[in-house]
Amino acid sequence: MKWLIIGTLLVLAQQLVTANDINLISSYDETLLKAQDTIPGLDAKVEAIFAKLEPYSNATEKVVKLTGSSASNEEYQDSAHISIWNGGSFNTAKIAKAATIALAAYKELMSTEKTVALGYSNKPAKIPAPFCPKEDYIYCNPSYPYRSFNGSCNNLQYPWWGMAESPYKRLLQQDYDDGVTVPRIRSFLPGKYLPNTRRIALIVHKPHKSISEWTNMLLWFGQSVAHDLSLIASATQPSGEPKSCHCNSKDSDCFNVPIPYEDYHNKDQACITFVRSSPSVKDFSCNLGPREQINLITHWADLSHIYGNNAKTSIKLRLYKGGLLKYSQIPNSSKQQLPRRPGSQCPTYKRLEKCFLAGDPRAEDNAFLTSMHTIWMREHNRIAYELSYLNPKWDDETIFQEARRIAIAEMQHLVYAEYLPAILGDKISRLYGLLPLQSGYFDKYDYSLYPQIANEFTAAAMRYCHSLVPLDLRKGDANYNLFHTRPTSYYLFNSSLAFYYPDAPIRGSLAEWAYYPSPQVNPDLNNYLFNFIFPDSKRFSLPVLNIQRGRDHGIPSYNFYRELCGLNFAYSFDELSNIPPYVIARLKSVYQHPNDIDLWTGLVSEYPVEGGTFGATAACIVAKQFRDLKFGDRFYYEGGHDKYTRFTLDQLSQLRKATVARLLCDNLEINFIQQFPLLVANREWNKLIDCSAVPRLDLTPWKDYY
Repeated sequence: MKWLIIGTLLVLAQQLVTANDINLISSYDETLLKAQDTIPGLDAKVEAIFAKLEPYSNATEKVVKLTGSSASNEEYQDSAHISIWNGGSFNTAKIAKAATIALAAYKELMSTEKTVALGYSNKPAKIPAPFCPKEDYIYCNPSYPYRSFNGSCNNLQYPWWGMAESPYKRLLQQDYDDGVTVPRIRSFLPGKYLPNTRRIALIVHKPHKSISEWTNMLLWFGQSVAHDLSLIASATQPSGEPKSCHCNSKDSDCFNVPIPYEDYHNKDQACITFVRSSPSVKDFSCNLGPREQINLITHWADLSHIYGNNAKTSIKLRLYKGGLLKYSQIPNSSKQQLPRRPGSQCPTYKRLEKCFLAGDPRAEDNAFLTSMHTIWMREHNRIAYELSYLNPKWDDETIFQEARRIAIAEMQHLVYAEYLPAILGDKISRLYGLLPLQSGYFDKYDYSLYPQIANEFTAAAMRYCHSLVPLDLRKGDANYNLFHTRPTSYYLFNSSLAFYYPDAPIRGSLAEWAYYPSPQVNPDLNNYLFNFIFPDSKRFSLPVLNIQRGRDHGIPSYNFYRELCGLNFAYSFDELSNIPPYVIARLKSVYQHPNDIDLWTGLVSEYPVEGGTFGATAACIVAKQFRDLKFGDRFYYEGGHDKYTRFTLDQLSQLRKATVARLLCDNLEINFIQQFPLLVANREWNKLIDCSAVPRLDLTPWKDYY
């Protein structure tokens, strides 16, 4: 059986897509920002439509004005209990109200002026005051050397760009069934409908075991990166608490999935419940357009999931002594652990009770993610201790901000130097200019580059690794001896593991293979996700949630992204040239036309690119996003254009020594590790080495000589 799997991998390796097949792409929203053409009389029509909404204007004005304060200190609802839906904040609910009015106006405009939705060269219509949640009230200090917690003021010309609780952008124009807000459920073929998403999960994403050259650490490191960049707000109650749905709900925010007849896993429930994402206006520049969604955290690679997405959250996480983040100690470990949540009775076996304080509400979604949060907390404090020793006259604020700044720079270096080459391959990383420099400053900062996280990135491309998660996972001791084989579900919402087996799950991930790229999703995630954990449904399905989220967001078919990225547009299923024949057969059996294939399903169906994990289209979308995050970030760690934000060249030289191996050696109870922890250890080029041999950052360049 083992040789059969390896033989299959060798055959698949011959189908790799090269970087030459992929385009350097732009985005729909970037093009709109540069549009010059106007539609005669459009502004007058828009003003007339909004004038009819005058009875709501007073309430709306309050909504709009409130979003303009450094928007920022509104916390998401930090409940002591876990929900499957993300919720939002009071501010999210206010933006949703403003969006509902704007969408009604846009729908009426579309009925009389079809050209507003056509072409990339026309300037979009503007939402008139007081209906627009425009961010006019943000004050920025250009000489302040540190990032704001909420991501504002990164771009001094457009202060709200990248800010927490601001809209996503689009690579392609939305494809809602009514052009405005109704989820995508209709087929490309007239009079037909898209297939049931649970049926797609059963047929296309049927479980299948395999092995690969990547460790499970690639998955958890990648999930931490994804959580740093995006947290989709779900529809909320007025308080900001997440809504819930039941199978007979008439609420328009419920987009439930009926259980198909052949689904024997779910004979005891009528549907899988699904809450739509909270609506947003297109952007905070008052452009009128279809429904958009809100990112609850910053759009930057800035460890906002560790430090919090606003000042209020960061205050809860700081010790205010020696620049440290709060921490706790537990009997089974000499290392610091995440701070205990006040009033927590943990460890208990109540799966929905939160145990820890963290900068992101998803920190306890699985044991590996909890470990990644813990690792970055420890790394911050390790740096703070050393800076305090080097600079005894520095106060708490200076030590904290400098340690935060260094930790963010380390994370960015690890992402661009190790993570992206592992998933995209070296050639695509070079094509998009993603690899770090060997020396000197990066000098290509572009303030006009719209840096927002793309909807397609968060709702589809960065969910690629869901197909790589093995069914059985094991813990590891300090010498990587593996024990306790358990299914994936055991590690979900099980915070007690952090007390009884601290670091053991993440150590085990360094010694185990991830699955090889394919559309499969393991049985626990596909058929028994959150089995009897949440009251909303008896169980869920991860492929269903991913596909349904794409339809909820009006994301166009996978075929159009193939074309955008430089692959052939498939006019028939057989023209899907970079998808295995057995997968094409599955796609044919559920979809009626290639233009019906949902984006996430199409992405995970492709052969991986040369030297990488992701398929060509997913790699293209991810590479585009990380290019924007590099070229459009005023605080990007290698940047030298801004004298207030840049590191010295000596400091930058040390930051370039950062490695995933060093991060883990410093912050886990281990003595040795492979040189490239995202890849499986071997005896040739990825040998296990002693932690003392892994290069270490020297923080001496941060010493102040008074």
